[in-house]
Amino acid sequence: MELGISTIGMYRTLSGYALLSNAPAALGQAMGGAGYPLMCILMILAAGSTLDSAFAILS
Repeated sequence: MELGISTIGMYRTLSGYALLSNAPAALGQAMGGAGYPLMCILMILAAGSTLDSAFAILS
């Protein structure tokens, strides 16, 4: 998953996108029809991992 996030970051930098409030959505749309769903899946997986880590600390 880290490789996917790194690749998205490199694509954003090389494409010249400014830091936007909703940069993942804008970048996913710019990547085309398959890019947006892949970006959504990547963001959902990252959020799930963050929640899992947060709840693991409580136990």
